[in-house]
Amino acid sequence: MGFRKGQGMNRIADMKEASGEFLARLLKNRVTDARACFDREKRAFIYKFRNEIETLMGEKKEGENNLVISVLYSSLVTGSNVYRISWYDENIYLEGSPASIYYSPEFLFRNLEEDVEKIRNHLRKSYIRLMEYEVEEVRRDYVGKLYHEGRPFFAEMINGIGYGNINVWFGEYMNYVDFIGKV
Repeated sequence: MGFRKGQGMNRIADMKEASGEFLARLLKNRVTDARACFDREKRAFIYKFRNEIETLMGEKKEGENNLVISVLYSSLVTGSNVYRISWYDENIYLEGSPASIYYSPEFLFRNLEEDVEKIRNHLRKSYIRLMEYEVEEVRRDYVGKLYHEGRPFFAEMINGIGYGNINVWFGEYMNYVDFIGKV
């Protein structure tokens, strides 16, 4: 028994495609709100982030000069909304158990439940018998994109932390990283 168009995974793909503009606007609004919150309380957020990095500095091993901020897709499932921040030597992601912390920038994820409710209501307008797993799939896609929007905030937070010759990278855990600065 297979899926016909409009059922199962094809229906979810249709939902994502048909809701593309709505989700893009919602994401843009979320990032605008995050930026306003971050700018209002910038010093406090940077101070908290620096404290987290200083705690992690105590676990840094000799030769580990790469600080990697990773999007964790497992957080999409758990709803924890965290990034993994870890120390690596030049072989990023190859060390089995690097010193790490899990960090959630509250300004980026605050009121996320409201966005999920907006997504649910938007989908209900176009799809009958909306299933919770369908909403969940659209939510995961949306929040996955939101995770990547954290990059400029992290780049800004690391700016000005003076610990020496440390490279800072941002990317997807066990996938890719892009250089975002030095501290």
